[in-house]
Amino acid sequence: MQDKKQKTYQLSYRKQLIQLAKFYGIVEIKNYFKSAKRLTTSQIELILIKNKIKLPSKKTLSKLGRLIIFKNKYLKQLFYTVAVAVVVIGFFGGVPYLVNVFHKIDYDSWKNKDEIAKHKNDTIDKILKKNEIKSYKKDENFEVTENIQKKQNDLIDNTVSLDASVVASLFE
Repeated sequence: MQDKKQKTYQLSYRKQLIQLAKFYGIVEIKNYFKSAKRLTTSQIELILIKNKIKLPSKKTLSKLGRLIIFKNKYLKQLFYTVAVAVVVIGFFGGVPYLVNVFHKIDYDSWKNKDEIAKHKNDTIDKILKKNEIKSYKKDENFEVTENIQKKQNDLIDNTVSLDASVVASLFE
């Protein structure tokens, strides 16, 4: 069974060598084929080496070879598919959020423009007449009223103070 695989692989390697010879137009190999002489793969290799042509590498189809073929064919394609899926999902997932943010920014900017347009022609005198600026003296109240004083006294009367030894015994 292995001999069959090896023979078919060697034939394909031989075909690769012949294609290289045809590609580079090596006259010596063409003459051998015209005279109906059959060259071995090693003879073809030697002629190609003599003409300074790099030979294809001989690969055996083992588990490692199959793994390399799988890696080259399918993993790259899988990677590209996953990358495209991530980009598409990210785009459709992120666009609604971005739309909401931009609409919010537009609404806020229009709101600010409307407020600026309202007060654009106002002067300082008009603003002061509308009482938009209030004096600070009215807001400040440092007086202690009787109600506040009563609340503070009740709070002090309703508290229980304990010694440190009593508190320590509670938590033992």
